Amino acid sequence: MEVLSLNYMPLVRINAPEWYERADWMMWLGYTGERHPATWYRPPIDQSNDDVFFTFCEGDGSDAPVPNDSVPAIPMDIWNDICELMKANGIDECLIWVSNLGE
Repeated sequence: MEVLSLNYMPLVRINAPEWYERADWMMWLGYTGERHPATWYRPPIDQSNDDVFFTFCEGDGSDAPVPNDSVPAIPMDIWNDICELMKANGIDECLIWVSNLGE
């Protein structure tokens, strides 16, 4: 039997309905090519399942913007806000869940 390795990390939920009003956020969220975001959202059919998940590790992450990359990424100002939020709360590594709920 293969031994599986576990890595525990906190889950941070960010409720950011204002990001979902931005065309650049929705373009990234709806991207379905290589390295697409972890979401159930598939435009234009499904407008309700638009939560997204990604890893964060000390300012880097699975969906962090990469300069000169042809693949859509989280808008840089949003990524910077996420980095500042994690730093302000002493979080170096986590799984981030972004929703459009205003709670």
